[in-house]
Amino acid sequence: MNFDLTDEQKDVIKATREFAEDEFPEKIQECDRNERFPKQLWEKACELGFVGVFIPETYGGEGLGFLEHCLIYEEFWRIEPGIGDAILSTIFGSEMILLFGTEDQKRKWLPPLVRPQTITGAGYKACQGTPSVWKASRLFSGHPVQNR
Repeated sequence: MNFDLTDEQKDVIKATREFAEDEFPEKIQECDRNERFPKQLWEKACELGFVGVFIPETYGGEGLGFLEHCLIYEEFWRIEPGIGDAILSTIFGSEMILLFGTEDQKRKWLPPLVRPQTITGAGYKACQGTPSVWKASRLFSGHPVQNR
């Protein structure tokens, strides 16, 4: 069994490293000091294909795999875990749509995630001693899309 990275995976690492090294350092203090989400950085990461890399091309993604997603995470975290996680967590839950969503749901929800249009998230709360999960998706404009 060969565990070497492919040339394409090495290219993903190189491109991610260059992006993170060039873009993250100047934003770190600004984001921490102002307690703000790095919206412009997220938009650029989406446009360059780093966000949702595992989402199939059919739905606007790069069509790569979860290993490539992990390689991107690793390179982002190498420079700045906070910003790296803020950018890549914007697609949290998209795996569930890919695995269990209907074709209509995939066409509706996945393309806006890889374009800088929609952010997903999850909130956790305790309800009568039993953990429950509610998911919230919203357009960046602030208009709620789904809240369950």
